[in-house]
Amino acid sequence: MVPVPPFSHDHNHETERTSTMEQDRTHFKLWRTSSGKTQAQASAELGISVRWCKALERGSDGNGKPAMPSLTLRLAMAAIAHRLAPYPD
Repeated sequence: MVPVPPFSHDHNHETERTSTMEQDRTHFKLWRTSSGKTQAQASAELGISVRWCKALERGSDGNGKPAMPSLTLRLAMAAIAHRLAPYPD
């Protein structure tokens, strides 16, 4: 489960957004390594490309833009972590 960082009034919004991005990136790699999956296995289970998986672990895509897991991707990660069965096709 990905913990939500507490809201703090001490920081400006840009700092909070950056720290949340860093936490999301860190959580993605921690999720993948703690579940014992390779990048290829995690990508296949989540329905993303290996390239995007690598970008999420780095925290940026090849153009310097931040790469963060979407809400849908985070929900899929949580479902896999809790071993919920996928919907039938």
